[in-house]
Amino acid sequence: MVRCALVCHPETPPCTDFMIWVDVEQGDGGLIALDFQLEGDVGSIFLPALSDMPPQHTDGLWKTTCMEAFVRTGEEEGYSELNVSPSMQWAAYRFDAYRSGMRSIDIPEPCGGLVMQRTKVSIFFPVFLGAYGACHPSSIWHLALSAVIEETDGTKSYWALRHPPGPPDFHHADCFALTLPAPDAS
Repeated sequence: MVRCALVCHPETPPCTDFMIWVDVEQGDGGLIALDFQLEGDVGSIFLPALSDMPPQHTDGLWKTTCMEAFVRTGEEEGYSELNVSPSMQWAAYRFDAYRSGMRSIDIPEPCGGLVMQRTKVSIFFPVFLGAYGACHPSSIWHLALSAVIEETDGTKSYWALRHPPGPPDFHHADCFALTLPAPDAS
């Protein structure tokens, strides 16, 4: 398991004091488990309500509190994006290159039936990545892990493993800061 700290973009500071960690664990068959953990003054974080609908592909999740993972394999220019909301709705897309050729992709439900847990000082939110889209399980995986956090007063902060210069841009190549060995090799 690898523990990664997300850092807040300097132009979008939160109003309250909290930190975000992501535990990354590689399993068999190209499965990667991500456990997003928010610790600190989490009472001020807006969490979209659990949906009455079963988890399904839903666009626009990034407009409020949302966890994100971008996956690029080998030296490919294309990558996949996964957005997961505390409402348990999700979205998955494939890009041919930086922000171009975007299309929805069909993947198994990434929350795996697990439910977000919240305490007074932390939020645990598990997500599962498989070898989806054009990601090849026999290649090295490059991950960009990120989160959009909206507070109850409407303040939004943007968190990532690494930020490129300029405004927040989770698609930028600089954000793919975590490299994992080919899942078949684990």
